[in-house]
Amino acid sequence: TGTAVLDVLKGTKFSEVISAMPKVTADSGYSHLGWDPALPAGADVVSDSTVKKYKATYTQNVIPVDPGATTPDGYVRISFTHGANGTLTTKTNGKTNFDVKVDTPFSEVKAVMPDATPNAGYEIDAWDAPLPDGAALVKASAKYKVSFKKDPTKWATVTFEKGSNGEFAPGATISFEVLKGKSLSESGVTTLPTINPAAGYTFVGFKNGATTIDLNTKISDSGTYTAEYAKNVIPVEDTSTPVPAGYVRITFEKGDHGTLTGTAVLDVLKGTKFSEVKAVMPTVTADSGYSHSGWTPTL
Repeated sequence: TGTAVLDVLKGTKFSEVISAMPKVTADSGYSHLGWDPALPAGADVVSDSTVKKYKATYTQNVIPVDPGATTPDGYVRISFTHGANGTLTTKTNGKTNFDVKVDTPFSEVKAVMPDATPNAGYEIDAWDAPLPDGAALVKASAKYKVSFKKDPTKWATVTFEKGSNGEFAPGATISFEVLKGKSLSESGVTTLPTINPAAGYTFVGFKNGATTIDLNTKISDSGTYTAEYAKNVIPVEDTSTPVPAGYVRITFEKGDHGTLTGTAVLDVLKGTKFSEVKAVMPTVTADSGYSHSGWTPTL
């Protein structure tokens, strides 16, 4: 700012030139370092008629550097790192270390420092040392590490209950924390809790109301899922009722010369061993003078 060209009378002290020369204002992010060539001392006298040109020189206040770089004189090293469950998003081609000119406002560091970016389901917890205010002047080297924590609003807890006709296998994990919008499988769960059903029952799945859960079910909120079971063999008292889905109907007839005691019609879950049918099928009592010889067709 000011007049950049001066005519100076020979014999004038350079101090008078200095008082009249233009003032230098460095661009944002830079400091005025000096002149090239160096200005004469104020007591020196201008003694020749050679045209002199002086060019202002500058130094960058905040320099992105690799970790192994040597810090220049007059600078200090400011470094940024991150903890688990997040990363640093850089603005300077992957650089997270900066050599900063002493007495530079920290606002200039903030302008180029990396952004802390949490992983999905996490949020920034804190820097291990508080970041200085923007107006604070950088005086010494420092390291800043950001940590992350779970954002409880982004997670759901899925809990399993055994229900009334079975038990969890020993050591089964029955509660999982899942990122909302993700499935159990996407959250690293490889299997649902194993159920050992009671005798006469088959485990058919875990439900919450009408919702059945599996490893690929997207989880939107916390919930409890209870084991449901199918009875393997159901005695049928009213044969007009339809056969339940997944079952077959087995009917026993007394034939000639005998009677049946017990329920003669059974709905049997597909896949059930016939031994369970035999355990509840009706018993045969032959008429006087006869013996029960078997079933047609053969059981």
